[in-house]
Amino acid sequence: MVLGLGWGTASVLRLGSAAQRHAVWAATFAALPVLPFFALQCGPAIALDVPWIPVVWAVGFALCIVPLARGLMALERLRRAATPDPSQPGLLHSDAVPGPLTWGLFRPVILLPTEAASWTRSQRAAALAHERAHVRRRDWAVHLAVWIVSAVFWFHPLVWVARRALAREAEHAADDAVLADGIRPSDYASLLVSLAGGGPPRAAL
Repeated sequence: MVLGLGWGTASVLRLGSAAQRHAVWAATFAALPVLPFFALQCGPAIALDVPWIPVVWAVGFALCIVPLARGLMALERLRRAATPDPSQPGLLHSDAVPGPLTWGLFRPVILLPTEAASWTRSQRAAALAHERAHVRRRDWAVHLAVWIVSAVFWFHPLVWVARRALAREAEHAADDAVLADGIRPSDYASLLVSLAGGGPPRAAL
């Protein structure tokens, strides 16, 4: 029901901004963990007559969390191996990534590929504007929380569809923020074309 409400609201806002649709999906995922507790308060407890159901859930949850843990460790390895930019604190460079990334809760990191040194000034400005938009919006923290909620409700296929929709809207919202910062659309398009082989800028998991 909650997922359906979120989907319906996001559809109504299809002509609105990506930031609005992202907020709808974020609120939807924030509501999901509350539902079991609300259900217990409003109705009788449901006895599980099949003892293996909790075991199946725990296995599914673990299978979903393991990739997240591996991803976090990979990001830490990237951070340690990257080269700091002497002119901009928090900005790193690495030849291990095909495109810009950002992550971190309290001390966000922006990582650019080593080849960014050959980008034009406008392309570099566009890439940094995109990643800084993710930082301002706390997209990485949202994605992290959404992944955990998705792992809890791994058995519901619409949860994974909704997670992809949220990630897509986060990228669109960051794109909108780039253009709102005054970056010329042609310069931004040039950057995206140059990154086509490695994928668009994104908030890293």
